Amino acid sequence: MKALALIRIKGQSSPQKGIQAISKVQGVEMAFPVFGRFDAVALLSAENLEKLKETVLKIRAVEGVKKTETLIQG
Repeated sequence: MKALALIRIKGQSSPQKGIQAISKVQGVEMAFPVFGRFDAVALLSAENLEKLKETVLKIRAVEGVKKTETLIQG
């Protein structure tokens, strides 16, 4: 199962530190900065919906992460 996590990182002029931490979360294949409403996008991979949920919760626990939205490939 693949998904994209759209991520807002609070209070940083450069979200690079948060992106580096997000990249280390198990289930994150890559993370990169973007322009617009969100500061970063992460490509996620998981065996099932429950594992995907665990990955998203770990991303939300990263210091500086304010909000996420997840787009799941059907």
